[in-house]
Amino acid sequence: MKHESPFATNYLPESAEFDRIQELQEQELTQLMVDVEAAIKMPQCKRVLLHILSRCHLYQNSMTGNSQTFFLEGERQVGLHILAMATMAGPELAAELITANLQGHARRAEEGKK
Repeated sequence: MKHESPFATNYLPESAEFDRIQELQEQELTQLMVDVEAAIKMPQCKRVLLHILSRCHLYQNSMTGNSQTFFLEGERQVGLHILAMATMAGPELAAELITANLQGHARRAEEGKK
């Protein structure tokens, strides 16, 4: 029985198929960025995103010296991903989220002092 190398060219997609897949991925990314922009501009969605960001420990040290570090870093990665998507959709959208998130963070810190 003859075995072909997994690196043989017949395993690679045809050029036209590869181009079609790449074009579909670009269309999906473009649509996602339109959706992210629309979500940030909707007050309801923006509040949800800000709530998620407030739980992501973006402005706190996540290094605890124990296994909780991995958990906190996972939460932090979610927040960074949200901000990266906002930045790709439009830097002003990311700035808007960061500003609102910092204001909420400061407000919660101030309320904690009372």
